Amino acid sequence: MDNYAWQCDKYLPECMNYVFSNRLFSDVTILVGSTADREEVHAHKLVLMARSPVFHACFKGPLAVKEQLVITDIEKGIFEEFLRWDRYNVCQSLGPWWLDGFLYTDSITLSMENVTSILYCSRKYCVDKLTLKCEDFMENKIDAENVFGIMEEAHNFGLTNLRDKCVKFLVQNTKESLLSESFTYICRQCVRTVLTMDSLSISEEMLFEHTLRWAEAECKRRNIPNTDRNKRHVLGDNVTLIRFPAMSSSYFQQKVASGEFLGADEVIDVFLHNFSKDDGESRVSTFFEVSSRSYQPVLRFRKTLRERQSTDDKNDIAFESSIPAILHGLCVYTPKEDSEIQVVSIEVFDHRKSSIASVNNHFFEHSERKIHDVFLPQAIRLVPNKRYTISTRNSFSVKSFYGSRGKQTVQFGKGVISFYNAALTETSDSEDDWNWYRANTTVDKGQIAGLLLS
Repeated sequence: MDNYAWQCDKYLPECMNYVFSNRLFSDVTILVGSTADREEVHAHKLVLMARSPVFHACFKGPLAVKEQLVITDIEKGIFEEFLRWDRYNVCQSLGPWWLDGFLYTDSITLSMENVTSILYCSRKYCVDKLTLKCEDFMENKIDAENVFGIMEEAHNFGLTNLRDKCVKFLVQNTKESLLSESFTYICRQCVRTVLTMDSLSISEEMLFEHTLRWAEAECKRRNIPNTDRNKRHVLGDNVTLIRFPAMSSSYFQQKVASGEFLGADEVIDVFLHNFSKDDGESRVSTFFEVSSRSYQPVLRFRKTLRERQSTDDKNDIAFESSIPAILHGLCVYTPKEDSEIQVVSIEVFDHRKSSIASVNNHFFEHSERKIHDVFLPQAIRLVPNKRYTISTRNSFSVKSFYGSRGKQTVQFGKGVISFYNAALTETSDSEDDWNWYRANTTVDKGQIAGLLLS
């Protein structure tokens, strides 16, 4: 008998690979592929049923397939890769662990070319461990060119964590990402995801221009004329998420009001809001959100220093805004060394000392900028002349940058942001207080470099 005792020098994944590649003990033949290119794949019911509840239902129970199992929505190459792709015989020189294919060997090599198809297989056959592998792979590959493609896949497959990672990336990389061609190919629901974001590093005017670019592409896909009314039609109720009152008056008048994209009552509503701003008031719009989602850093230190030993003690700072503002997040100092990371947790308290926002275990590393932006899950509307407190706690004791010669007030738009020493205890309002003296962060020094406001 050829290859007698082939099992002796192999680990389990190698044995499974050998069995599959040589069709040993195969007890099921599956037809895979479209009608024109359908091919046979020989497999083992025990393995398939042990790894997938869907395959279990196909072979056992009241829903079992009576005839030969046919899979028309997956190509043979992808299906074999999903089971156990035969690279072993071709690439034996790379060593016995050059094994791919998840159901048989619990291992798979993912790439941007195959991950979507493999993800489809894992979702169809309820192989959750493989779904997590695909999700982790795509999360680590997110960049400005593919973030919208990955967001679309996250939407299609219901991967909310992956979608949230894409949203987080977009907050700080909005301009570069919207310039990518992939933005014009996403579905209307994903456009809605972008337009519902409270924090974006782009002006409302530019966001509107890119939204129109998507609408033009959608008109072309639907083979309808590229008119203002048709662009509004394909966007649907996403139009109400565009913040026209946050645009400059001149841009709105020249680029929006002069066309047919908005109705007359909507145009009048935005004009009335703009007039109220000119009069020093802020009229609420009937149709649109009026606050800007384009944030800017408000930094409070005149000097950045090195070599501070950060601890897990809390860092607290209190502040007030003299005008209505939106808090998107805060700026913290990064570790000094390239190889070091920090994990920070953040809590925001209102003037009644009630917690109104939090961020748990946010990872970041050294940056040439020396400052890292941390965004809140949802932006917070700040009430003028009400005191808010930000509290952070670092998980690791690492040498980091820190600020000194802090400013008590910083100009912000037509108003002022004022900073105060946070009350670490009920009686720590005085500069002579020992708790204030030993605090890691005060008005004059500390780890919290500034705020992200609009």
